[in-house]
Amino acid sequence: MNVLLVSTYESGFQSLGTSVAAAHLLEADVRVNALDLSVTPTPDIDDLCRHDLVGFHLPMFHSVPAAVRVAGRLRQQEKAPKIFFYGLYADLFREKLLGRHGDYVLGTDWEDQIVPLVKRSPDPSVVQLQKRGFARQNRYRTPARQVLPHLGNYAKLVEDGAHMLAGCVEATRGCAHHCTHCPIPPVYGGKVTIIPEEVVLADIDNLVLMGARHVSFVDPDFLNVPRHGLSIMKAVNDKYPFLTYDFVAKVSHFRRHEQYVRELAKLGLKFVLTAMEFNDNEVLDILKKKHDIDDLDWSIGLFHELGVHLKPTFVMVNPWAEVGDIMDLLEFVETRGLIDAVDPIQYKIRLLLFNNSPLMDSVGLYASLGEESDYYTEWRHRNPAVEELHREICRWVDEAVERHLSTEDIFYGVKRRVAERLPPGHRSSIGPAPVKLPPAECPRFNVPNYCCTEPTEGLEELKGLL
Repeated sequence: MNVLLVSTYESGFQSLGTSVAAAHLLEADVRVNALDLSVTPTPDIDDLCRHDLVGFHLPMFHSVPAAVRVAGRLRQQEKAPKIFFYGLYADLFREKLLGRHGDYVLGTDWEDQIVPLVKRSPDPSVVQLQKRGFARQNRYRTPARQVLPHLGNYAKLVEDGAHMLAGCVEATRGCAHHCTHCPIPPVYGGKVTIIPEEVVLADIDNLVLMGARHVSFVDPDFLNVPRHGLSIMKAVNDKYPFLTYDFVAKVSHFRRHEQYVRELAKLGLKFVLTAMEFNDNEVLDILKKKHDIDDLDWSIGLFHELGVHLKPTFVMVNPWAEVGDIMDLLEFVETRGLIDAVDPIQYKIRLLLFNNSPLMDSVGLYASLGEESDYYTEWRHRNPAVEELHREICRWVDEAVERHLSTEDIFYGVKRRVAERLPPGHRSSIGPAPVKLPPAECPRFNVPNYCCTEPTEGLEELKGLL
């Protein structure tokens, strides 16, 4: 059996899912090749068809269209290989992918499924077997990163003009929370899977040997199991005191796990990415974020005290926000000293309404819903001014990034465009900041990093697609 593992896009990082899958297959004496379409020119279609089985890792929404496009080309060939999909969005879009675009779709515990799939393929009974799910074996392997291009081809951490090699790792998978706009709850149902500490540490060892000086934890929420994360980072910091790291966590966890946050801050923590989403408590309630504006201010103060950058993400364009609300969000960013902490791509993000989203009814009350595509439903704000504003902001951000303007220039360009569309008599609802961060350059990756957004012009990061 000759297997090709394909990655399309993973926020600019070397593909974790591809290298983990390769580790399982190599251990089972399966011949494995890997292809990362985000950094490698696409080979001739005939070369791809020389494989018996081709697997696509789908960890992000924007990895799906590219994978489907390539899979479609493969299936048109006379000697087409069997195709399977795995990862978060493979499970979320199982019914659309299975049969139409591929032969098999693996579930959330795909590590336990991939070797049986390969060993039994192309027996069609595998499809039925995977629908029922394999027995949980809790088997994890250290990612086989050697099958992919070197770290130098991927996202680098930029700070004070220096570019540092970076790699992504995971300590947990899944999430205990049920945010309504997130694709994780429908797939994991509140389950969190813990990756054994020895596997995480071995992966970090390999990244350091490859030259990494920063690791990015891509867990949906690093503080779902804070004791596990702290144990890992204590071991890492003892061995590699020069290594820095970042993680993602919910705002509500900063208060709940404050002591863990304080301990983690001492171990090389460079920044924390957190989904603030919006500065309106009603919107936060709809999204079931379990935090409010006071929590945002408290968290900003905590990380300022710790000397750690807090990098917020937003869903700036959503069905419940008018032009004035968007201005309030920008004033929140400005008054809290967060301008440099916000990556410019955040001003382009709009709510992704994936099919069967629990938000479908709520969005339908505030916006007009378009026809369902295969994977998401387009929505349009009831106020045409918001839609026009979003298009104008997207054009401005793309132009400004192309011109290499500063984050401050980009922010004030966005704010100026919002101000031009404010209704008469608008009054800000933003109160004074309890803590305003002093001006400081925030470290960031040199590749735009975002989770999911409704597709808009300029958000396709892939190169060399079929």
